Amino acid sequence: MKNIVALLLLVFLDQISKELAIANFDYRMNSSVSLDIVQISNTAIVFGAGFIQILLVFFVFKWRSVPIKRIGLTLILSGALSNTIDRIFRGGVIDFIKISPFSVFNFADILIILGIIVLLIKYIHEEKIISWEK
Repeated sequence: MKNIVALLLLVFLDQISKELAIANFDYRMNSSVSLDIVQISNTAIVFGAGFIQILLVFFVFKWRSVPIKRIGLTLILSGALSNTIDRIFRGGVIDFIKISPFSVFNFADILIILGIIVLLIKYIHEEKIISWEK
């Protein structure tokens, strides 16, 4: 239940951040990569996104006894769900955080990356690829 609340809260925060971006920045629809605008609506379709989200839900339930995996998957699913909401209701994902000339992203993308990092660290620790002890 905590994961569902966390997921909904993260989706809500991402949607609010996008609403603030739309209200406060010059808004332009763009279906390709652009280097000169702060906010874009990315209309490129990611094939298989729905399937991946269903798979993530499966793993959230499968790994419910492993808190760190559940946290990682909840972060990924929150970001993916919020970006899917954008695609359905806005026709594209709203990206507005620009840190270099080549990348524009949003809070949902940060959630996805953080979730991947959490799962990667857990995997490295489980497989003893890197020893945590001296």
